[in-house]
Amino acid sequence: MVGDGSYMIRSAPDGEQRSEALAMQAAQRRAREVCPDGYEVLDSKTGIAQSTERVAVFGRRVNETPEVTITVRCTATR
Repeated sequence: MVGDGSYMIRSAPDGEQRSEALAMQAAQRRAREVCPDGYEVLDSKTGIAQSTERVAVFGRRVNETPEVTITVRCTATR
């Protein structure tokens, strides 16, 4: 929680998010879990998440996947 009932939600790279659109869908899905009665997006940022893994032939490989961070405020049902 950031404050004022606001939450910062980051799409976690899971290997399946091959596009920014899929990363945004993952962040929105998490926002619906955190705010089941609805939410308002206060801020949105996109970027690239990097992870490194060892591979036998070349030693290391850097994986880059799209990452989205949104800040949301939960809204109440009227």
